[in-house]
Parts: sequence; C-alpha cells; structure tokens
Amino acid sequence: MSASSSLAVLELLVHTDSALLLADLSLVEPQIPDTTRVEIVDPATLPADWREYPAPESLQAIGARWSRARRAPVLAVPSAVNPMELNYLLNPDHPDASRVTLVSARPFVFDPRLFK
Repeated sequence: MSASSSLAVLELLVHTDSALLLADLSLVEPQIPDTTRVEIVDPATLPADWREYPAPESLQAIGARWSRARRAPVLAVPSAVNPMELNYLLNPDHPDASRVTLVSARPFVFDPRLFK
C-alpha cells in the first residue's frame, strides 16, 4: 500500500515489467482505522544502502523481524523511489490485520505518454 495513488503508480512502474502494465489494473483504496496501530520506520535507522537496487537483503530481514514480532498490523516505511512518501506493509498474521479494509476499487489505465 502507498500513501498516495501517485506513489502506488510510481512503485508499480519501477517494479514491474512494462509489458505487464498493459493488463487490466485496478487502483484500490484501503482504510486503516485511526484506532489501528501503525508502526513507523525511522529512515535514520535503516542501513546506508536502503535505497539501492536491488534492495539489500538487510531490508527483508527488518520486515521479517517486524512480521514475526506482531507488534502492529501495519508498518509504515519510506519509499526508496520517493523517500518523502510512505509505503505501508500489512501483516496478515497480526490479529488486527482484518481491521484494514478496502473502501473502493477503480479501473486504472496508465497514460500512454509514459511509454513513449
């Protein structure tokens, strides 16, 4: 999940083969209730190479430890693509994960100018 639809689109562009981007896509809007705990990763605590591509294995280890600890159903992490914005990870094993729901789903088509 991303903090904005524009970040979600940007993340999809950098992480997906462009041929797959022509498929039927939907943009879904999640709702995280105010009462749901969201743990926030401070970028200062991340390894120096956290924005490198491919992502360093140390980032996977951070996510795996968070998931196993089950401290919160949602983890807010800075985007490596745009560190001024956040992406959100949902831990389906957390008892409160079901509180995060989908509000809407809309068809999404990329602007063809992106592929010129």
